[in-house]
Amino acid sequence: ADLGAWDVGVTGTYYLDRVATTPGSPPNDTFDTDGQTRDVRLRERGKISWSLDNWSVTTFVNYRSHLFTGEAPPPNLPDYPGLVPNYVTFDLALGFNTRDLPANDYLKNIAIQFVVLDLTNKKPPFAYKQSTSGGTVAYWGAVDSAFERQFSLTVTKSW
Repeated sequence: ADLGAWDVGVTGTYYLDRVATTPGSPPNDTFDTDGQTRDVRLRERGKISWSLDNWSVTTFVNYRSHLFTGEAPPPNLPDYPGLVPNYVTFDLALGFNTRDLPANDYLKNIAIQFVVLDLTNKKPPFAYKQSTSGGTVAYWGAVDSAFERQFSLTVTKSW
């Protein structure tokens, strides 16, 4: 029995340090400000894909590490830590390719791909901000997207 072709992989970035400099100012390490990480240190994307004949399925898991906003706490929550927790989402891609199977030349080599981003429709984690610079007041917009689940359908024809 042919089980098709399988592919498993992980790619990611881990920042050891990120130092911002401004002329005339001391270097600013955004990963260690008062013992808190103020920027995303780790991003990873894993995938498992399968294909057999004309069909393909790929699943992805996306990971973003936690960070601290560095914002002053809300007036009614003086102990609010400013933590933006890590964020995990899942994506799914389903594909079909006619290749050269149809008798009609116009139907040959048509690829159809249906993609769902954020399959579980997970909202970005809450992040309190006093201003809208670099994000919104409900989530850390410089890091996470306000768009939750997204669907796309792509049809391509190769001649």
